[in-house]
Amino acid sequence: MTTMSRSVFYMAKSGVAVKMNEPVFSSPPLNGILPDILYLQNLPSMVVSHVLNPQPGETILDMCASPGGKSTHIAQLMKDDGTIHSIDKNEGKADIIQKLCNQLGITCVKVHALDSTKLLNAQKDLYSKEDIKFEAGSFDRILLDPPCSGLGQRPRIREDMNLASLLSYAPYQRKLMHTAVQLLKEGGTLVYSTCTLNPQENEELVRFALDNFPLRLERAEPYLGSPGLVWKKKSEEEINQILGNGKETLGERRGKKQKKSLDVNIGVGLSVEEASKVQRFDPSLDGTIGFFVAKFVKTKENTS
Repeated sequence: MTTMSRSVFYMAKSGVAVKMNEPVFSSPPLNGILPDILYLQNLPSMVVSHVLNPQPGETILDMCASPGGKSTHIAQLMKDDGTIHSIDKNEGKADIIQKLCNQLGITCVKVHALDSTKLLNAQKDLYSKEDIKFEAGSFDRILLDPPCSGLGQRPRIREDMNLASLLSYAPYQRKLMHTAVQLLKEGGTLVYSTCTLNPQENEELVRFALDNFPLRLERAEPYLGSPGLVWKKKSEEEINQILGNGKETLGERRGKKQKKSLDVNIGVGLSVEEASKVQRFDPSLDGTIGFFVAKFVKTKENTS
């Protein structure tokens, strides 16, 4: 049996077993203690709500809210004064959000079971059974913490994700971003976060957002993580090598309908200045799970 330190454990690519003889921290476990007062979150998850900086009386959207930790934290920061629309397209997960709100005594959160990519279209809310449609420019602040590859979470003994699955997240995240920008008021704040270390879902998503929407990147404060990654755009030849050592080119993959999700520009990163504004939590550097946070402000659209 090999015994690993915490830092080595996070960085190791292979291993047989991990043996823990004592707790990592001196504080006692808090799971299940005072459930009507306490809700446990990782440090980066708590940072996200502070970066959003919600104010009492505002109208806020949490687009992918389950299990509800960030929604209820936002509500606490707002002093439970205002309106938070917490969305999850799964009715069961929406129910989990509502139960957490009830447990913590939160009243300003309205829970909806809806598809967040279609919030500008009328939908039947599976949770309230009402027809719901949100108007463009109707939210002061939006949190987009979308489904992601989760590569920043604690290491798993078994990982079944393949390349096609990994590359499928970014296109969906871009759809959510497109909807988020339309729903946000001019001058409003949009915070984007993931629990993955995959640059395609982090820095490249930020690059996509800045290049395609009326958004300005702001420094994500409080700043407790590390700067984002900086790199130049890769050539198609380099991309082909990444995708399969030349066995199948990017063009060939784009031509296959069943692999349409792979049509994402790989390697479009941030400038040094832009990277200094986002936060990347690296387990090997920051002692937390892997996480990413970016903060945008919606600017006036150029109609000329």
